[in-house]
Amino acid sequence: MSLKLRKTLGLIDVFCIAVGAMISAGIFLLPGVAFSHLGPAIIFSYILGGLLAILGILAVLELATAMPRAGGIYYFTTRSLGPLAGTISGVLNWSALSLKSAFAIYGMSQIIHGFFHSIDPVWCGVFITIFFLIINLLSTAAAAWAERIMVFFLIAIMAVYAILCFQYVQPERLTPFFFEGKGVVNIFKEAGFIFVAFGGLLGVVSIAEEVRRPGRSLPLGILWGLIVVTIFYGLLMYVTIGVVPAEELMVSQEPLAQAARRYYGNWGYGILTIGALLAFVTTGNAGIMGTECRG
Repeated sequence: MSLKLRKTLGLIDVFCIAVGAMISAGIFLLPGVAFSHLGPAIIFSYILGGLLAILGILAVLELATAMPRAGGIYYFTTRSLGPLAGTISGVLNWSALSLKSAFAIYGMSQIIHGFFHSIDPVWCGVFITIFFLIINLLSTAAAAWAERIMVFFLIAIMAVYAILCFQYVQPERLTPFFFEGKGVVNIFKEAGFIFVAFGGLLGVVSIAEEVRRPGRSLPLGILWGLIVVTIFYGLLMYVTIGVVPAEELMVSQEPLAQAARRYYGNWGYGILTIGALLAFVTTGNAGIMGTECRG
């Protein structure tokens, strides 16, 4: 007899886990590098990446709602293509989520080390990992509750950044729209480069067995999360490109925080840095939730 997991997650929980799984380095660190490849047209690469992610997740949601069981892609593949294919896909998916979570934890430890130089970033990363593991081992509901609070704070910080900096956007900074030698085709190429900004989303279906009314909550939560993130990515890229000079943005490793500091000083920089920290925290927590072997 198989063990049934408690259904403790609702629509808001699925939405927050999906959002938390996506937002991290893809928008807080990557924009400068992506901009240097293409120019202001990178805005459409982010939007295109979101549209492509929607097409991909629809197929996964079809399977997840038909078979709402823990294991996600491993479970689907095993039932359709056999144990070998299921094992391969499961290991690959687990590895991808683990690496994304590791990157998020690394980002957190580096940010904390930046504020408190006496803290060893390696040991900081170890303690952060143990902390998340403890929360997830206590219960899925506890991890989801923490994710919900952090994601709402993160969304609030990004919304405030977009609203306050929008007034300083200089439209002339969006021209030329393409760098020399680049064109529409490169929008598609760069969409592949920045697609990591939507990574982690597939892992959300691994918690399907713990979702109440999965036939409704899973597709609505994940799709709305993806739509909201895509809109935010496009808006934040537009604002950031419009307020930061191109020569600075191309070499920036913290473009949003840099833009906030330009117009709101250290307070703005500090708040956006906290936003980046929250983004890494939510990604790490969502990744651990998706890679755990429950039941």
